[in-house]
Amino acid sequence: MSGGSAFETLIAERTEEFTGREWVFENIDTWLDKSEPYFFLSGGPGSGKTAVAARLVQITSGLVASPNTPRLANQPLAYYFFCQAGSEELDPLRFVTNLALALAGRFDEYAQALATLGDKQNIIVHQTAGEIKDGGQMTGVAIKSLTITDLSARVAFNRTIREPLLELNQNGFDAPIIILVDALDEALTYHKEENVAALLAHFLDKPQELPTNMRFILTGRPDEDLLHQLPPPALDLIDGAPDDLDDVRRYAQRRLRELAAEQREALEERIAVTGKGNFLYARYVLDDLLPRLTPDTEVSILPLPETLKDIYQEFLDRELANTTEAWQERYGLLVSILAVSRGAGLTRDQLAGMADLAESEADRILAPIQQYLSYQTPDGPFRIYHQSFREFLLSLEAGPVRAYPAQAHRSIASFFLEEWEGDWDECDELYPLQHLPLHMQQAGAGAKRRRSRREWSDRLRALLMEFGWLQAKLAGTDVNSLLNDFSLPDIEDRQDPLRLVEGALRLSAHVLAEDKDQLSIQLYGRLLPLEQPALAGLREQIAAQTRHPWLKLQTPTMIPPGGALIRILAGHTGTVNSVALSADGRTLVSGSWDKTIRLWEVATGRELRRFEGHTGYVNSLALSGDGRTLVSGFEDTTIRLWEVATGQQIASWTGNGAALATDISGDGRTVVVGDAGGRVHIVTVANYE
Repeated sequence: MSGGSAFETLIAERTEEFTGREWVFENIDTWLDKSEPYFFLSGGPGSGKTAVAARLVQITSGLVASPNTPRLANQPLAYYFFCQAGSEELDPLRFVTNLALALAGRFDEYAQALATLGDKQNIIVHQTAGEIKDGGQMTGVAIKSLTITDLSARVAFNRTIREPLLELNQNGFDAPIIILVDALDEALTYHKEENVAALLAHFLDKPQELPTNMRFILTGRPDEDLLHQLPPPALDLIDGAPDDLDDVRRYAQRRLRELAAEQREALEERIAVTGKGNFLYARYVLDDLLPRLTPDTEVSILPLPETLKDIYQEFLDRELANTTEAWQERYGLLVSILAVSRGAGLTRDQLAGMADLAESEADRILAPIQQYLSYQTPDGPFRIYHQSFREFLLSLEAGPVRAYPAQAHRSIASFFLEEWEGDWDECDELYPLQHLPLHMQQAGAGAKRRRSRREWSDRLRALLMEFGWLQAKLAGTDVNSLLNDFSLPDIEDRQDPLRLVEGALRLSAHVLAEDKDQLSIQLYGRLLPLEQPALAGLREQIAAQTRHPWLKLQTPTMIPPGGALIRILAGHTGTVNSVALSADGRTLVSGSWDKTIRLWEVATGRELRRFEGHTGYVNSLALSGDGRTLVSGFEDTTIRLWEVATGQQIASWTGNGAALATDISGDGRTVVVGDAGGRVHIVTVANYE
């Protein structure tokens, strides 16, 4: 099983007081005996989805006995992934990369298939050679690393996961591949369209095209944004619970075991009824009540909060904001910093510096909040334990007790800039390398004054034009993370120095993915012909700050960014016979004698989709005016109509000769085809809306 050590702490946290839920695991166990490709478990905030997923990891790895679920106990997960808002791991391309590496580490057959991809365009596989057996078969291949650049996550999944596994399927490989992905609602926080939830939804929409031995266990909130993408939930943790079983009651009973029977039974009943199956509600209520309960406490009249939001508000009013001054002077900024922090969170030293507090004062502020935090003692990092508490804090937008997200972003950004600006080669903190540009962008976006917005925009631009930063960022993360930073500034002019630096990095991405030390020669060489003062200054920085031996070009020999050539789209393995550009210029399609049609994103050069099912050379292509429909003509005399958004074939027919020229009306209802026999065919598309 593989999910990476990054989730070990989370799994331990979420299962520390795990109670019940046998009925959930029994449902999943029954599903394993069927052929359905996915099991979607839903539940509202605090219902215990992540705890169930964490326990599932423990059961399938043999760490926890589950006698009533024999299939689960004997079916290790091939990969598990816990979505956490604010984490760079939510990058869907990184998800695909880590999934492929996990499968390669578990299945030798897949590792061999992945190794055969070699260093193809946009995919770089580093491996240790296996042993060649009789018959030419290689065994014992170990994939050391996998780098994917300039591909959409969907295309990367198709090339590195789906296609190799389908081929293995055909050759008899049928080992079960069970993949667990938790909290898909948090994946939506990464990007509105490009996220892990959208990636999985795309392929699960056509499960018959997936390898038969690949199956998914998914969890997420029943939110509209998620439900409209994914298949209907197979089970809901609240609505699907058996009528005669109350896991929250059992949980409360376990934690109240030291109370007298009468007190215990009355309180567990009230918590179970009020909590409505919500484990997080029960946990926080009990965390609050247990230290205050005495044998004389009349639990039947003890006031209980109605919802999670009520718990959070009462805690805030009681512990942090009992006066407006206390919130504004002591707690508000530090709590807001915690709310907007990302990834693994921030250390005590960092939090104290950002809030301009002595460490002892930071400790006093953190002490009452600790029940809502995940942290490592004594120094952190500290982060919000549950997404619902983060959402509650950031919803406090009015009144004397409110969140200060813009100020928090400014404090985080200012702290790291003051510490490392100009000395990025000495930076030994990962957090600013991962997240500083986003905090700077958010600091500007949240500023109320125009001058402040401009100041933060200029500072972000300066950072992205600083070679020390570029070098440190690349060394601490990867080229895709570096390129993502350049999407933050709102600059459309392709000749702007910032966009030219981005262009140089994109042209060099495949090189930098394999060797980060090539940054100096790639950036210097591609910017050499460009005369803007800002770029000349960057070249001077490169020459002065590069510490390792490198080849400093004296004359321009590399393709520069910003010219007539925007990008080279490589990937076809045969002659490209036809291309068609969408009316808005954002996408294009290409057809090749390699029998494939590919959809590309012009701005990034990423391959977005392949249109599959071809049996002959692609001779001609045309896009409808609205970009919804594609017509293709083939050497084998077939003409096919495609839906661009999904890649699905809408219709096909056979002509009287090779289809050499095609066109389609603006509304996609009329197709014109010219064939090798000298004929022009006009075809009406019927029953297509």
